[in-house]
Amino acid sequence: MWPHEVKTTSDYWYPVRDTRGYRNATKDFAVNTDLRDGLAFGAVYSTAAVRNHRIVLRNARSGSVLFEATADIAPDRPFTREVKAGGDTGIYDLHLAVYGPTANSESNSSSNRPREWICPGAEGPGDPAKMSQDELFRAGEWLDKFVRTEDALPYYREALKKDPKDLRVNTEMGFLALSRASGSRPSATWTLRSNGTTTIRGSTSAGSGLLGAPEVQGSLRQFSTAPHTPTTTSPPPI
Repeated sequence: MWPHEVKTTSDYWYPVRDTRGYRNATKDFAVNTDLRDGLAFGAVYSTAAVRNHRIVLRNARSGSVLFEATADIAPDRPFTREVKAGGDTGIYDLHLAVYGPTANSESNSSSNRPREWICPGAEGPGDPAKMSQDELFRAGEWLDKFVRTEDALPYYREALKKDPKDLRVNTEMGFLALSRASGSRPSATWTLRSNGTTTIRGSTSAGSGLLGAPEVQGSLRQFSTAPHTPTTTSPPPI
């Protein structure tokens, strides 16, 4: 929803009895179909007393009518019927329809086959060249959190082109460089100096102290253009 946007919805709640649940419901009817031990079951529950309603249960695949009846239905008198379904009838073949006195369909029920569905992959945040400084940082941060560091780098690089002294982006690039040099992401703190150089202090699993080794500082200088293989281990708390 957008800021200040208002949406309204309505729900109808009512009890249902003797129908083995329901597959479709409106504010007037709850209807269900079922198949057990070769017997096809159809049921209609109404929220108010209705008269002369026609109920038809069909085999939707073959088109045959399993039963047809006219009945008065009320909350204390739901309609239910069970008949032989036939050897080749499946639960997904059953279709129940309820018709009012004017022959218009008022409700229907059928069991839909489950569909095979694969969740599509997440799309990228967008074109870095068209994003603001804040959008670039958030995009890179989001991608890196999901171990998509290679995808995050173009956003960080574009952000540094716009503002080379952006503390947030330099912080993330420092972490990534340190991760590449040490093989893991340690807890660390650092200060970005006005001249753009970075001093890193913190601790790793091997010990503590100033992490100013040449390979670390070299990695800090080269990381923005060097290939990077993200680790799959979870980072420790920062």
